[in-house]
Amino acid sequence: MENEVNFAKNYYSKVGKSNIIQLITNILLTVIKLFGGIFASSSALLSDGIDSFGDCLTSLVSSIANKKASKKADKDHQFGHEKIENFVTFLFSLFIIFSGIYLIYEAIESMINGDYKNDLSPNLIYALIISFIAIFVKIVLGVLVFFNYKKTKSPLLKAQSLDHFLDSIGTFLTCLTLLILFFNQDNIEIRILDPIVSIIIALIILSGGIRIFIDNSASLLDKACSKELSEKIKNQILSIDGVLHIDLFRSRIASNRIFIEVEVSVGDNLSLKKAHDIAENIKEEIIKNNNEVKGVSVHINPYSHKDQNNDIF
Repeated sequence: MENEVNFAKNYYSKVGKSNIIQLITNILLTVIKLFGGIFASSSALLSDGIDSFGDCLTSLVSSIANKKASKKADKDHQFGHEKIENFVTFLFSLFIIFSGIYLIYEAIESMINGDYKNDLSPNLIYALIISFIAIFVKIVLGVLVFFNYKKTKSPLLKAQSLDHFLDSIGTFLTCLTLLILFFNQDNIEIRILDPIVSIIIALIILSGGIRIFIDNSASLLDKACSKELSEKIKNQILSIDGVLHIDLFRSRIASNRIFIEVEVSVGDNLSLKKAHDIAENIKEEIIKNNNEVKGVSVHINPYSHKDQNNDIF
């Protein structure tokens, strides 16, 4: 139980700090990108700024979700609140998908109306500087969040780190576009690059949102833990003195935690006390050696009924 408390405290502390850092950074990036996009009349940089504004909202919601998810189990949520993270990540993916669709619509409308042919702003150089700064910040932020994900296995941090790296690619394309426009300011036709790159950025955002949506849907649907981890835990169970056979093994993932349900066969003539001790030993062995496992449910069967109970996965 002490390991569980320490694990949870360490997990929510790391995720919480990461969300606060992201929120502050994304607010600053949103302000400078939107300001730069308006100041330099760049639809690509404005698209980038809108994407960063979305990141601000998700960082804020993620911080709230982190606090909610850290709450202990109660009467209405007897397995804990971990899946709040999965739910928020699901909403996060939908927001990214709809943002990508909206940006594509805006860019196509600009191409149809010919808005991209408007005179370039004399302040294009400032948009370039902002883009360079944003690329650097997003790469650093992506690496920081990714390292925190590797430490915590948080699905939310995994989604956020992917989003930051996609943003870096998008901002790089924005920067490249601005450079081309800056050195070809007299070429009106080449200005169509701005909405085209805006569409490319939107497609990158859209693909990232779809990937996050697919990955997170598995957890919401109670996906089992990996085959490697399942085999590892089964071997730990079979190493317990008195366990003769594993009749059933099931697992489900909630956020970064795993719940296990197992049925094992023991000798027919064991006392209730001895069978109970075996069940407790199984729980202790699994939780002690697998920090990601939060709960273990063990059912004991007599060995003579092994064939009737065989439902191992």
